[in-house]
Amino acid sequence: YEAAYAGLGAGARVTYEHGGARGPGAVLLPPGGTATFWVHAAADGEALVTADHIGPGEGRLTVNGVEVGGLDRDGIPLFLAGGINKLTVTGTSERLVLDRLCVGPGTGRLETTVYPAEEGTVTGEAKVTGAHTFATGGKAVEGIGRGPDNALTLTVTAARTGRHAVTVRYSNGEQPPATHYNPDPVCRHADLSVNGAPAHRILFPTTFHFNNFWDLAVPVTLNEGTNTLTFTADERPDFDGDT
Repeated sequence: YEAAYAGLGAGARVTYEHGGARGPGAVLLPPGGTATFWVHAAADGEALVTADHIGPGEGRLTVNGVEVGGLDRDGIPLFLAGGINKLTVTGTSERLVLDRLCVGPGTGRLETTVYPAEEGTVTGEAKVTGAHTFATGGKAVEGIGRGPDNALTLTVTAARTGRHAVTVRYSNGEQPPATHYNPDPVCRHADLSVNGAPAHRILFPTTFHFNNFWDLAVPVTLNEGTNTLTFTADERPDFDGDT
């Protein structure tokens, strides 16, 4: 991804004065100047991201709104969500001449641990079911919703304190009544609480059938050691038409 084609802000500008640039030009980033790239990933997973720059200069990298640290000529292992990701380089030194952003396959530096939903703790009406044949291992948890009493809690372990990517494998076949030729799928939500903190809402797009499972990556902050992830869903109130 050539820096000359990135979205520039806060005084960043294209420069053609550096012969070492590999593309049509480079970008000069003053302190606080930004270059934003829209990066495609074929699927959720690790990628090695390198910000090629010319000469000295320092900056920081932000991925989908989360700051991940300074630039590294040897590359930074990052978790990218399947689809489009927003990567922003911000200058932190007197000047940073950015040439391009290189995105390659991961090198296995980010460890992944799988926690089956059926091994978590279910409460209320939430239950383990074997009705969905395409679920991993043939089992899934259903009945999460209609208030916080119907919940799934998973206990997970983190090697360090900080941001982590939690990938949820889910299905959502919900749709309101519609005509036979015009389905009306619905994006459903769940509320995720980490270590008992206030929950934040996650929207799960339709998968068009409850036996069709997709992955959705969610950034969370975990503490070193043991953490709890609790999934609930509280439906919004109905309106009766009165104003």
